[in-house]
Amino acid sequence: MKVIFFDTGRNSGYAVHTPGDGWIIGEKNLPYDLGERYYEFEKLVKSNKWDLIAYEKVNRHLGTAAAHQYGAYEGIILKCAFENGTEVIPIYVQTIKKRTGHVGKPKEQMKEECIKRYKHILPADATTNMVDAFIGCIVALEKAGQKYDIGEDDVVS
Repeated sequence: MKVIFFDTGRNSGYAVHTPGDGWIIGEKNLPYDLGERYYEFEKLVKSNKWDLIAYEKVNRHLGTAAAHQYGAYEGIILKCAFENGTEVIPIYVQTIKKRTGHVGKPKEQMKEECIKRYKHILPADATTNMVDAFIGCIVALEKAGQKYDIGEDDVVS
């Protein structure tokens, strides 16, 4: 099952897991212009034939503009998934934080501890968006009942 997880935003983190090929973790820095930004994000969502698309589900944003932009990202994901008959799993922010054991702790601390724990997968210069995407992808794989490899002796089912 080829899975992608998005931590959406102008700097969108993503994590891809493909059985046999492992992990691809990155961040796409999107343009400032909103029209161009959504166009580029849609190209990213459509960049492959996914079996599952998962994304960070946000319940509220402090800023109105951020809330509207998040809604656009979510709409693009849902539209692309519908067009391709792809399963979608939203993963709530708190679920990702709980999975790392960092509820209420600073994002930077979570990032550093995850990079240390998953140094064989996450690059040393991973951003918080990349780390969130990686952890979110693990949660999505678990929810979908899929096996994944996170270490030399660490295949989880």
